[in-house]
Amino acid sequence: MAERQLTSQDYIQICQEYVDGYTLRKVGKNWGLSPQGVAWILKKTGTPTRSAIPGPFTRLRQLETELKVLSAHGRGDTPQEIAEQTNLAIISVRRMLRRHNVPPHLAPRTGWKKKKGEESDHSNQV
Repeated sequence: MAERQLTSQDYIQICQEYVDGYTLRKVGKNWGLSPQGVAWILKKTGTPTRSAIPGPFTRLRQLETELKVLSAHGRGDTPQEIAEQTNLAIISVRRMLRRHNVPPHLAPRTGWKKKKGEESDHSNQV
């Protein structure tokens, strides 16, 4: 059987099937393509893949985590302490703080520990 060339209309239909909820494998089976071939078409047409589209629960969990990070920072916890409390990598904590415009000097580097009885340097700053 000779392979036929896909048209732009076929590309649109392939993308629509994916957006409608079919998996890469199922769309590929419908069109005689591999899942990688379908992914290539999605990328070429700019159709976002599901892994790139955060669902409402994913976004909610992300916001909850950011709230925990910012609250802990507000209490004066170091990024290392926050990372341990939230089970995040320290770089993830730093990125969240940066994303929320926390200046680097207010997010002390790992190893900078508060001395007992000493308030954090930024506790009185707004």
